[in-house]
Amino acid sequence: FLLQSMGVLSWTGLGTWWEITCTVATASAVVLSGGPSSTDVLTVDDDLWVYVNGTEVFKNNDFFASPLPPVSLTLKNGDKLRIVASDTIGVCRSIGPLHLHRVSDGSSQTLDAVGISFGCPTPPFPAQAGPGENFYDKTFTVDIP
Repeated sequence: FLLQSMGVLSWTGLGTWWEITCTVATASAVVLSGGPSSTDVLTVDDDLWVYVNGTEVFKNNDFFASPLPPVSLTLKNGDKLRIVASDTIGVCRSIGPLHLHRVSDGSSQTLDAVGISFGCPTPPFPAQAGPGENFYDKTFTVDIP
């Protein structure tokens, strides 16, 4: 067996030659932003958690609605990116659009073009989420062209 760094696996034996070409997924610097630009802030009311393949890599649990700076990550295509937003008090809740941007070439992937907003309802509150509950919990497969 011979494994070459270009991702080609060759095998010879008994007069037979096989060549298998495979794509090697390489991790790269990526930015999670709140819009089509890599500098667009993330908007969330109230708190945000980001997980990559089940591991927490970012959290903002300050109990306030706030614009957050874009989040720098290291990802590869095929990774699972889970975004969770929670409402601390149970009144206003929203999360804006979500986009991934590869730093090296600017390629991007729209994860959620619009986000979600329940606004600031008056009691009785909608059943989507109460105080301290997650109102947004989605997992995306990274696929930046």
